[in-house]
Amino acid sequence: MKRFYCWSALSCVFYLLCTSLLAAALYVIVLICLGEFWDNLLMLIVAVLSCISIIAVWILMIMTFLRKSIVFSSDSISVQTDLKGFFRMYGELDQYAVKVKYVDIVNIDCARSGKSSRGRSTRMYFPTPYLYLYLRNGKREAIHLYYFSTFQRKRIINELIRRVEKTGGCIPVRSAEVLLKKIKFENDLMTKR
Repeated sequence: MKRFYCWSALSCVFYLLCTSLLAAALYVIVLICLGEFWDNLLMLIVAVLSCISIIAVWILMIMTFLRKSIVFSSDSISVQTDLKGFFRMYGELDQYAVKVKYVDIVNIDCARSGKSSRGRSTRMYFPTPYLYLYLRNGKREAIHLYYFSTFQRKRIINELIRRVEKTGGCIPVRSAEVLLKKIKFENDLMTKR
């Protein structure tokens, strides 16, 4: 089983931000244990509540980004559903659970879309890249690629092509570069408008 986590620049910034907030919370906890805030009750309460909230936000953000992964098992590709998150209490998610067997894939494509992986409208202000898997039964499944770097997108698509061909399937796309150029071309068109 091979798993691709999102290690894009965006997610690394969030990881660093969360880790620095966690370090600050731990520093305040150490100060509380050393007795720095015992003479001011209000300051003690604020310090304890801020530490608890920072640790809770850190756990939520780490859980959110660890769920953003693409899993290649021996016979299928799968993605988990996004968590709602703090800023998305209401509204549509970007990614819903997808599990597709390699034998069922007849074609793949990449495109930008302002909709979720189920085709519903989202709160995204700009179209984001999706990897579309076309299946034998005529359905189409989508995998959200926004949180993955360009290098990871290339590796994910090439791995998918390799595994589909290994199971005996044949898809018209031979390399990830063709699909990624298509996404870049759509991005260039959007910025020229």
